[in-house]
Amino acid sequence: MEYKRMLKEAIETDGLQFCLDCLQEEAAELIVAINHLRRKRVDTRKVIEEMANVSLMLDMCKVGINDEIGFQNEINSKSKKIGESIKWKKQSLSKP
Repeated sequence: MEYKRMLKEAIETDGLQFCLDCLQEEAAELIVAINHLRRKRVDTRKVIEEMANVSLMLDMCKVGINDEIGFQNEINSKSKKIGESIKWKKQSLSKP
């Protein structure tokens, strides 16, 4: 099944609130996995698994909210700010 169609069918079947709840749960599991990685209780595969789950649920919620254009605009805006911050840090580090 095509990825976007699957996301849309999942939203139609389960509803946006269910998908938001799942996103929240997956985000919490990612936080736990990152904390366990720091303590060397899991390897990076567990973090990657949880990141994939979060990514999938984010995509599903984007479809459910039906505002991918607004979402992408927000990503672009935040990316620009991060880029400016990196540039500022590099300039600050290179000053004697």
